[in-house]
Amino acid sequence: MFHCLGYWNMALNVLIKVEAIQVAFDFAGRRFLTE
Repeated sequence: MFHCLGYWNMALNVLIKVEAIQVAFDFAGRRFLTE
């Protein structure tokens, strides 16, 4: 039970990091295009 919860917690952390990276790249790309 706890092992499964730890696995889901790790997966959520990875997804959050990927989402943050995508947002950062999108923001940087927009700034680059608008300059």
